[in-house]
Amino acid sequence: MSQAAPVAQLLPGTQVYKYQLLQRIGAGSFGEVWLAKDNAVGHDYAIKILKPGMPVHQRLREAHIGHGLMHNNLVRVHQADVVTLGAYDFVIIAMDYLPQGPVTKLANPSRYLPLPEVIRLGMDILRGLEYLHDQNFFHNDIKPENVLIGSQDQGMLTDYGIVGISADGSPVPPPNSYKIHAAPEVVNNHGITAQTDIFQTGLTFYRMLVGLDTLRQKFKALGEKDYYDAICRAKLVTADDFPPFVPPRMRRIVLKALNPDLSQRYTSALEM
Repeated sequence: MSQAAPVAQLLPGTQVYKYQLLQRIGAGSFGEVWLAKDNAVGHDYAIKILKPGMPVHQRLREAHIGHGLMHNNLVRVHQADVVTLGAYDFVIIAMDYLPQGPVTKLANPSRYLPLPEVIRLGMDILRGLEYLHDQNFFHNDIKPENVLIGSQDQGMLTDYGIVGISADGSPVPPPNSYKIHAAPEVVNNHGITAQTDIFQTGLTFYRMLVGLDTLRQKFKALGEKDYYDAICRAKLVTADDFPPFVPPRMRRIVLKALNPDLSQRYTSALEM
């Protein structure tokens, strides 16, 4: 196993601590996600193998948050371990394995989801958010790729790596952000709140309704500065950006969620 990039050298069949790696199911700057069998209990989990770089306690933060979540629309973290591979300490987080994957797999060849699916999954996202907000968490990374399909075909939010924690619901600095889903308050260097999650949910609905790649294309075409300017002036998504098959009521819901003026945006997941 290479000392320079040990995660990249992992292969199916490799034994990592008590986990036998079966199939790589995701990767990113954080590390990799694998379907793996926990040989201690004979159960399959999705395990996130986090690269070194941050202190162990910071990498375990996601596991601490996810382990306490008990809701049908949230992926639960079952356990976490610190494992030495070569000269490195890796954090391994074991989560529910959902074989249907993210909702992006439901997209048609034009890369959008059928309207009934968007409505059904959108309500699931909001149910999960209502619970999260009641637990004093702001998800802060809502996007189609982070909505998985559960065993009852329900939408389940996952990935608690950049969750914000607020004891009383007041704004908190975001640990990080997903650029194309940055809310106006994040662009303006203000704290995130439950309404930041509402904004990200609005963009997630828009992408599922119109095209999963739409915002990436806009970001590339406009550049970061003009993209963020459009977000803050309510020009990134307007009523004219929806195809005719999206009903007016759904357009109004999305646009209200995306309002830069917090007093005009939905105040809670329940209200939305």
